[in-house]
Amino acid sequence: MAKSIKGLKIYDGPVAALDFLPTISKLTNVKDVDFPAMDGADISSLILGKVETILNRKPLLWCFYNTIGEETVALRHGNYKILAKLKSKKGDRLKSSNLTVDNIDIVQGSELVDFRIYNIK
Repeated sequence: MAKSIKGLKIYDGPVAALDFLPTISKLTNVKDVDFPAMDGADISSLILGKVETILNRKPLLWCFYNTIGEETVALRHGNYKILAKLKSKKGDRLKSSNLTVDNIDIVQGSELVDFRIYNIK
């Protein structure tokens, strides 16, 4: 039996680009074993109208290393977002768009400071 996608639905919960691969894989019956472990959530039940919300979603995490200002880390879980600055103990700036073996010590030797929490609802 063909699946049909319900139209004109608005979902105000978090959805990330990471969710596309597991969702499309499920909708097209491609098995997860064909891919490495996926961080995203399968939201096909939401798209197909079987559920109204995604339960038990893993928190979403963003790390902004190559910024104009200070390096920032953000975590979203449910209605809450927490932001913190990444402060290197040595005062080093991590000017990179990704972690590599050359810069991992800066991140591992840093601490999160100046926390801000927001209820985004």
